[in-house]
Amino acid sequence: MGDGNFKLQLNASSRKAIGTRKGSKIDGQPELDADEYVLNKELAECLADEPAALIFFNSKPTSHQHYYSKWIESAKSATTKAKRIAMAVSSLANKIEFGEML
Repeated sequence: MGDGNFKLQLNASSRKAIGTRKGSKIDGQPELDADEYVLNKELAECLADEPAALIFFNSKPTSHQHYYSKWIESAKSATTKAKRIAMAVSSLANKIEFGEML
């Protein structure tokens, strides 16, 4: 807000979890999440089988690598997850960026 204060919108389930209602104000302190992110195992295995895709993937910043992994992990079914892995590996092998792939 320009004075060192920040607004963070929370959905209903988050508000319920912390015991507040819509429009409530709370004080908080952000914390650094020290847990290291672990890349999706199936994606890593498939990339190992496609050297061109792995090289292009490894050339990307870590945050971009996480885009692929988190997108795959967000799939609700095993079928969708498998399709996303195939799509990601194919795109990476053809040097297509994440945004273009989608």
